[in-house]
Amino acid sequence: MRYVIIGMSAAAISAARAIRSLDRGGQLTLVSSEGHPPYARIFITNYLAGKTSLEGMFIGGRSLDRELGATFLTAKTVVGADAAARRVYLASGEALSYDHLLVASGARPVLPDFPGSSLAGVTGMRTLADAQALSALLATAAGRGGGHPPHVVVLGGGLVSLKTAEALVRRGAAVTVVVASGQVLSQMADAATADLVQERAGAAGVRFIMGEDVVAASGDEEHGLTAVELRGGLGLRCDALVVGKGVVPNVEFLQEAGVAVQRGIIVDRRGRANVEEVWAAGDVAEGPDALTGRPAVMAMWPNAVRQGRAAGLDMAGAVPENEGGVRVNIGSFFGLNVASVGSVRAPEGAEEITVGPGHGYYRKVILKDHVVIGAILTGDVTGAGVWQYLAARHVSVDGFRTRLRSRSFTYQDVIPHPSLEPPV
Repeated sequence: MRYVIIGMSAAAISAARAIRSLDRGGQLTLVSSEGHPPYARIFITNYLAGKTSLEGMFIGGRSLDRELGATFLTAKTVVGADAAARRVYLASGEALSYDHLLVASGARPVLPDFPGSSLAGVTGMRTLADAQALSALLATAAGRGGGHPPHVVVLGGGLVSLKTAEALVRRGAAVTVVVASGQVLSQMADAATADLVQERAGAAGVRFIMGEDVVAASGDEEHGLTAVELRGGLGLRCDALVVGKGVVPNVEFLQEAGVAVQRGIIVDRRGRANVEEVWAAGDVAEGPDALTGRPAVMAMWPNAVRQGRAAGLDMAGAVPENEGGVRVNIGSFFGLNVASVGSVRAPEGAEEITVGPGHGYYRKVILKDHVVIGAILTGDVTGAGVWQYLAARHVSVDGFRTRLRSRSFTYQDVIPHPSLEPPV
């Protein structure tokens, strides 16, 4: 059996391990446009900050290909696919034949299109190469700064943007975060949590400009980016602009393959696309949301691992148990831990139960029809898995509602509930 996996990150490696758990003899090939062995994208900002070494980034070290009995094709870009012929085509002119194909090609940052956006120093923070390039730029800027720290503008107030800002502060840079809305972490947290995070970041030296956007950049061929201009007319001198304004799935090479794509590749709970012998997983896949039942792209590491495992098992002939995903984000921002599960905005008719904020702790649980549809935990995030489990199973909280306001709420508070088994 010939398995081809496009991608080498969380979903791809999870799928490869699942395949090998059932099929030790199949031909397994993983293809990546990047020139590195598989690495953990969730640690990119740790690498930028100097908290994780290059070797510490690699999943399974540099010998994972031997462990999996797989061929890793790095620095190879997939440019097309023929589902009828069961082949994928590389920019090098090579063709790979497959019996089963998994598309785990991930997503790329949405970079702006304004005057000066192509200058050196304008970057996303999605790949190891992005972090390495920005690290080198910081070193160069510090060398010519005459004792002044490099100045970096971070565009966007999401998880990656704030983690990048934290890493840059650790590296000694002066950081300004420009946010179009009035709240940081708008997709991950409510206003109460966002205020706590922004307060921590401000105390660490980060400057925030809210309700603004970058509309132009200036510089020259020799030095690259030197300044940006905001929509309101303010100019900011800077050595780099890091853009964190969302991502778009990498699906362009499938245009002639007949694969159904909305925002991402539409898949079922097993990861199967509409085309025979094609699966998708991770940030490129649009699979069932366990809360709504509707397709959604959930660009999060745990979801990629779950989807990859389900697809790999299905490719190798097993029937995976996959209930669909629930959005889960977990991060630490300037020493403050934050986790969110499901919806962070209460729809009409929903109920909110809050604990805090106070003494570095805050929790909000959102209920609809007596079922958890969202939770935000700030300070102590150890219970995130319990809220995810309750949301995915659509469990009524009526049997343990009196405990929902307890700061020490754990899985033990819902036992014995007839519809629950202990989470794995």
